[in-house]
Amino acid sequence: MRPRSQSYPNDKTVLAVPIDKGLYRSTDGGDTWAAVPGTASMRPLEIRFSPNYATDQTFYAGTLSNGLVKFTNGGNKFSTITSFPDHWVSAVALSPNFASDKTMFAAGYWGLYKSTDAGNTWNYTAEPYQVEEFREVASHYAPQNPPSITYTGNWSFPEPQLSASTYEWAQTKDSNATAVFSFYGTGVSWISWTGPGQGSAAISLDGASQGTVNLNAATDSYQQNVYEQHGIQCGPHQFSITPIVSAGQTISIDAMRAWVSGCPQVPPTSSAKPTDGEQ
Repeated sequence: MRPRSQSYPNDKTVLAVPIDKGLYRSTDGGDTWAAVPGTASMRPLEIRFSPNYATDQTFYAGTLSNGLVKFTNGGNKFSTITSFPDHWVSAVALSPNFASDKTMFAAGYWGLYKSTDAGNTWNYTAEPYQVEEFREVASHYAPQNPPSITYTGNWSFPEPQLSASTYEWAQTKDSNATAVFSFYGTGVSWISWTGPGQGSAAISLDGASQGTVNLNAATDSYQQNVYEQHGIQCGPHQFSITPIVSAGQTISIDAMRAWVSGCPQVPPTSSAKPTDGEQ
């Protein structure tokens, strides 16, 4: 990741994130680099410069565990935006007219949020958050742990799969296998592949049967929403998938989605809070 300032032709400012941790800044187009003060243990996932960086010297970073971070004075000062209801921020976007409309978006574990006052307050949008077939991100912010999919039995993750929503899907022909999607929210859906080689699956929500989903179809179709339910009580839930397959059949998990609309917008609690880094 090497984002450049909007005034790059003049200020030659570019940022870089190492594969592990930290944040580095160059003001000569990348010829020389210096660590941004106080960011040695930070893991930025996305960085956005203010459209008015030439005058306000501000940029924002979505980080793993440190939440949404605002940098000022060209990066020499920073602080966590504590009003954002998540400690894990995977994406950030600022309006081209940010100086006047103060509109920005940020994505966390549980979906997409919008602010129209430069991050002082946030509103959850209607879009769900999506969990791909496999993830390696952990969290220490209980009780709202990140959503996850747990597999038991024989599952494979063939790749590359250009028809998948990302790079692969989970697949099994084992009728004794299970997949459990643990999530926090008020709605859930399953994204899958349907076609002549696909079987069926018994599904349950919090241990209560939700019937059977049939993935068998005359032709192959990908990224299909094969099950969706809303209106469940806000809180932690488990959605389970148990294959029902005949010889030569499989079932696939491309992604899972969940909604947190209707849930209180309260940040996850933790005794280990991110540390502001004013330098």
